Amino acid sequence: MTPLAHLLTMLPDTIERVFGEDDTLFGIDPDELAGICASWRERARFIADIPFDGLHVDGPPARVTTALRSLAEPSRAAADSIADRLLAMSVALQQFSTDSEASDTAAGRAFDLLPQR
Repeated sequence: MTPLAHLLTMLPDTIERVFGEDDTLFGIDPDELAGICASWRERARFIADIPFDGLHVDGPPARVTTALRSLAEPSRAAADSIADRLLAMSVALQQFSTDSEASDTAAGRAFDLLPQR
């Protein structure tokens, strides 16, 4: 499909989003973004709560036992890093949502103030 043909197939959906009954001016849905933020925070808590105590292995000194014993600390560090990243992404997305709502409202007001033709 050519780029122009692809754009033409998207046109009805775009027109509906811009001129339809939807309350959002440019298609940013604050509820959807809030759901994503909540999901990322929930996953961050889940990952942060993973117990790595089970990786503490008792047994005779052997290469496998030594390797298993060495996994707990790096695994905890990796999980903490992932949880921190998800929380940071959630905060950044929430800020984007707040900023885009304000910007969307301001842009909508500017369009509303344009003279009718």
